[in-house]
Amino acid sequence: MIYLTAITEQLLPAHVRCTGSFNIKLVRQNLDGSTQPIMATLEVHREPKHVRCHLRAGIDFHTLTLPNVPPEGLAQQVKQWIEDCANGRLERAA
Repeated sequence: MIYLTAITEQLLPAHVRCTGSFNIKLVRQNLDGSTQPIMATLEVHREPKHVRCHLRAGIDFHTLTLPNVPPEGLAQQVKQWIEDCANGRLERAA
């Protein structure tokens, strides 16, 4: 299972409030209990009516467009999308 680190999750509402490129950290929980860090880049493009996000992790590239909603709700949607992409749940990530 791959998930965002606690600090990345805390910073996500600030990231989705503005246009920019942000380094984010995910963690892979291995079966033996150990963890492996995974670095990715989240690009946020705010536009008047929607927010477009691009996620780059290794050779993977994903795009998401959402309507403008309050940053806390948007951050939760983006968090779920990132984790779905990282865990190969692309049908849920759409």
